[in-house]
Amino acid sequence: MRPLAVAVAIANPNGALMYATHEAELDIPSLPATARRVYIIPELSSSPLIAVAPLCDAGCTVTFTDTNATVHLGPNLLLTGSRDPGNGLWHLDLSSPTAAVATTRNTVQPGPTESAAFTINHRTSPANLVAFAHASLFSPALSTLHDALRLGYLTSVPGLTAETLRRHPPHSTATTKGHLDQTRKNLRSTKTNIPPPPPDDGDAPIIASPPPLNPPEKYTAISPASL
Repeated sequence: MRPLAVAVAIANPNGALMYATHEAELDIPSLPATARRVYIIPELSSSPLIAVAPLCDAGCTVTFTDTNATVHLGPNLLLTGSRDPGNGLWHLDLSSPTAAVATTRNTVQPGPTESAAFTINHRTSPANLVAFAHASLFSPALSTLHDALRLGYLTSVPGLTAETLRRHPPHSTATTKGHLDQTRKNLRSTKTNIPPPPPDDGDAPIIASPPPLNPPEKYTAISPASL
């Protein structure tokens, strides 16, 4: 094991970073040298991971079935593993013998798993898986998501089924804020209701009130003889 001059950053699905502090080599001489190089990550001390890409780049053939996984180099079987029915992940046995065993691939049987290397979130609870999948789908309404699962539109999301959604419904703030109904106006208004003006009927005849009748003024007649 050798310390790294520059720490190697590893990104997690949730965006957090882990850093490798040392590098070493797997004690499996049957593996090619380029596939034995490993990084020591303190956060993964109890759950090592093994990458498939370096094995394939070194000339190995990695085969996954519904029950097991095998790593071959030519006709030689290097690693075997079995699939966990609980989380659907493959567990590789890293305690393989130092000498490669020539065998026929069709007769390979999964061996016991003493050490395991699998995904970072292998210990994630069903509730966390449902919450993660719900958030990755932009926090839809639970009824909409349940209908999509029930009708078979989402079959490739790990850990997300109609049954797990019913058992572990996520309490998402984003869903609550995204489906708020705005309160309508004038439901609690303090203003006085003013009755509307009567309708203006333009066809009705206009009846004007008659002008006031004033009594005639009194005049006194003067005869010319009195002048």
